[in-house]
Amino acid sequence: MILRQNGVKVECLIAGNGPMEKELKKLVGRMNLEGCVRFLGRLPHERLQALYETRSIDIVALPSIITRSGEKEGIPVALMEAMSYGIPTISTNTGGIQELLGGGCGIMVEEKNPLAIANAIAQLANNKIFYESIADKGKEKVQQEFNLSIISKKLLQLFGT
Repeated sequence: MILRQNGVKVECLIAGNGPMEKELKKLVGRMNLEGCVRFLGRLPHERLQALYETRSIDIVALPSIITRSGEKEGIPVALMEAMSYGIPTISTNTGGIQELLGGGCGIMVEEKNPLAIANAIAQLANNKIFYESIADKGKEKVQQEFNLSIISKKLLQLFGT
């Protein structure tokens, strides 16, 4: 709604399912957003990767929160996968996400702040140079710091083999 009110044309794809799915669908209906929000349900991993490979996804947003019981994300593989395809990511500054998105490798916003997420999406949508910078830095970070072959070699060096 925020993006539409500010003239940013966007289609939001929500992948997965969970305990809030019905509530989210009702919210989309109440806000009259059926035309720009699509629920994909649970996707096989290969289908998600195909969406990334074909550049059917422009931005990945993962608005993670700290739960009432104090649970939080580690370093989300979902963000790493998107970044590995050169897709800019937006998430919250909770848990281990800062380690992944820091240094301009993604955009971090305060948790539970839809305006900040909307502003980040608009910034990426309206600034091609910024978009490409985030995409490139994110892809490079994943390749350098989360690549299995590179990490394996570093571990072997640490263990002295």
